[in-house]
Amino acid sequence: MAAGNYLPHRRPGETSASESSSAGLQARVAALVLGRIERARLQDAVKGRAILESVDTVSALEHLVACSVPRVSAVIAEPYDARRTPVAPTLARLKAEYPGVAMIGFCQPAHRFSSEIVALVNAGVHELVFRGIDDTAAAFRQTLARASQTSAARQVLNALGGHLTPDGLTIVETCLQYAWPDFSSRALAQVLGVNVKTLVKQCRLNALPSPGALLNWVRLMVVSYLLDAEGRALEHVAAAFGLESASPLRNLMKRYTSLTATEVCAAGGLKVVIGSFMREDAFGRKDPQPRPGSLSAGETVGGIVDGGEEGGE
Repeated sequence: MAAGNYLPHRRPGETSASESSSAGLQARVAALVLGRIERARLQDAVKGRAILESVDTVSALEHLVACSVPRVSAVIAEPYDARRTPVAPTLARLKAEYPGVAMIGFCQPAHRFSSEIVALVNAGVHELVFRGIDDTAAAFRQTLARASQTSAARQVLNALGGHLTPDGLTIVETCLQYAWPDFSSRALAQVLGVNVKTLVKQCRLNALPSPGALLNWVRLMVVSYLLDAEGRALEHVAAAFGLESASPLRNLMKRYTSLTATEVCAAGGLKVVIGSFMREDAFGRKDPQPRPGSLSAGETVGGIVDGGEEGGE
């Protein structure tokens, strides 16, 4: 089944009970979380970023993921529903059918609940949240963002697999793990255990753009996947990246692909960005000369690291 959700068929003029005119293109988060306090924290975490839809049973969860408009971007669920039905099998099934949906397990941290934690992990959840430890609104928000990016990263890797060398794929996979806006090429080099000059050389040998540009290409791939697979507006994808506005992503998309985010989404999303990335004249493939007044490596503009001046390090 294709990534993301299938939209339900409707007759002209028919509307959905879960759809409102004020929702716009906000993504939806499906929550099978039974505690009143936890639901309130989740509601606070997604406020202004997504619509929270709470359910009590696995059957209701499956229906919501299949039929929600706009599409469900993330699922957060406890090990059992209100009827004490195990949730893990449903999460595994949903992950297989909708690979673009981020899956989050919500569980107790005590040792006696270890079997429940293992069941959620085996179901393939992207993140775990532990009650009483990291279930604040701020922590929920970070977890939702990480899970969404992790889910998208796997789809990006699958799409890139046939285009890169094994060493190049390793570098890109590391970029995907640290695709946050303030992650620089110096930080990438440290994670890979080399200095920046060596990383620049490795990128060149594996037909990749310069490290800073590569990080931005990877961010754009994640963004384009989320825009297409989840039906989100760019503003809400930017919020998931921890950005105050969509302007940095909008400018980056135009600078690197010569297309607007709307044009990229209309033309196929991820495949369009990968097509631009694979071109010989793609941004960052040639060694750029620093321009007067330009940003040096590691400096940021609008929270996104500028990778255009790092080829000469």
